[in-house]
Amino acid sequence: MDMIFKGLMASESHSRLTSFAVRGHIYASHRPHITDGAFYHVNPLGLWTDDDIWEYIHRFELEYSPLYDITYTAADGSTQHIKRNGCIMCGTDIQYKDNHLAILRQTHPKAWESCMNHFGYREQLYTLFKKKKNMNIYSSFTDEGTNARMIERFGSAAALFDVRPCAYDDFGELVDLSGTGLDREYDAEVLLENSGQLRFV
Repeated sequence: MDMIFKGLMASESHSRLTSFAVRGHIYASHRPHITDGAFYHVNPLGLWTDDDIWEYIHRFELEYSPLYDITYTAADGSTQHIKRNGCIMCGTDIQYKDNHLAILRQTHPKAWESCMNHFGYREQLYTLFKKKKNMNIYSSFTDEGTNARMIERFGSAAALFDVRPCAYDDFGELVDLSGTGLDREYDAEVLLENSGQLRFV
């Protein structure tokens, strides 16, 4: 392929904000197994916000997921809508602490149980765990463990959603952009240290 178009927005997470500031809308990417030159990542929505997206949807009367129309009662008694709907069984962060699946087990246990058993996710993750011996993988498909450190830190799922962390953030360093984990993105480029500055290759 020559180009990958993504719907990523800088406003979605700290790491995406930092990545966009460094890389811009379009950047070249290289992989060892691709020998005929670079391909490009394109992020046309990089500077958009949630409000921009909704304004566009309403202005042009576009269809959207009905999940965003579901309401729930927050701890303070107010009625809220789902602010963000991601990939419920996302596994891109499976080897990192507090990954999506480990948190899903605590926030949506029925969905987690269904996916793990009905769709065979648990068996596949167990196979991966036997190869990698990574305890973060183990925590994603088992019923063991305490509350996720993320939820514990922010006090509630509602507070966590307001912070809007992303799988590619280092959740322990959400306040400090210097630790957001650009080098651990699933599609991270090679980072080289050059006179104290990072540059992408």
